[in-house]
Amino acid sequence: MTGAWEAPFDPLTICTPHQGKMTAEWHQMFGNLQKPPICLIINSAKLPVDCARDKMVYDARKISEQNGHEGFPDIFFLDSDVLINTPDLLQLLSYDRYKYPIVSGLYWAKKGERCPAAWVLVKKEHDIESRYAPALVPDYGVVPNGSLMEVHVVGAGCLLIRGEVFDKVPPPWFYFGTGRTQSIEVEDLGNGVKDVQTSEDYFPPYISESIKTPYGYIYGTDHKESEDFFFNLKCRDHGYKIWLDPNIRCQHECKAKMDADGYPMIGAD
Repeated sequence: MTGAWEAPFDPLTICTPHQGKMTAEWHQMFGNLQKPPICLIINSAKLPVDCARDKMVYDARKISEQNGHEGFPDIFFLDSDVLINTPDLLQLLSYDRYKYPIVSGLYWAKKGERCPAAWVLVKKEHDIESRYAPALVPDYGVVPNGSLMEVHVVGAGCLLIRGEVFDKVPPPWFYFGTGRTQSIEVEDLGNGVKDVQTSEDYFPPYISESIKTPYGYIYGTDHKESEDFFFNLKCRDHGYKIWLDPNIRCQHECKAKMDADGYPMIGAD
C-alpha cells in the first residue's frame, strides 16, 4: 500500500448507477469498504446509464458546493454489479492526483470470451481497420503493488476520476448512442398509467440536444460505442492518460444459466 492512509484526502463522491436492485453481497461489500473521511454517497436509479453518470457528477458538485467546497469533487464510479476488496478504494486514492487523474481497477467483461474491461488501440497501416483490442494485463501479483499501466480505454465500473477532469473536459462526459433521447418509465401511477419522462428533463438544452461527435463509433466498426468508451476517448483528446491498476481485481456479478450438470454456462444470456 503506497501511503493510502497517510495522505490527506480531498472530498470524494461515490456514484452508483443502478436499476433498482443490488445483491446482498454487494451491500455487504459496500458496507465493509474502507472510505476516506470526507465521503458522499449518491446513486441514480432507472435512468439510461450515460444520463445517470452525468447527473450524479452534477449532483455531486452541487452538494459539494453547498458544503463549502469549490468545483467538482473527486468521483468514484462503483457499478451495482462490481465487487471490490475492502482496501481497494483507498489504494486508488493513494495515487498522485496530478500524475494519475483517471485510474481504474480491473474487472472482466460479462459477455463473450474472457476479456478485461480495459482496451488499447491497435493501429493498422494507414489507420485502416484500426480497432480496440483487450489490454494484455499481467497475472495477479506479477507486477509490484502500486504499479500502474497505461491503457486507452477502461470500463467505468470501478473508476476513480479526479474533480479537475470534469472542470477541464466539457460536458457531456458520458454518452451512449441514443441513450439521451430514450424514454424512461419513472413512476407507476396506478391503473396502468405510468409517468413517462425523457432524459432531457435532467439536463440543460445544450447537453440534451442530439450529439454528433468523433467519438460516436468504435474505430474500425459500425457499432455505437458505450458511454465509458466515449468518456475515455474524450478525456484522451483533452490530454489525459488512462491508467489501470492490474492488482486491484474486482468481481463482475452476473446471472448465468445452468447446464444439465448444474455448472454455469459462461456467456449465456
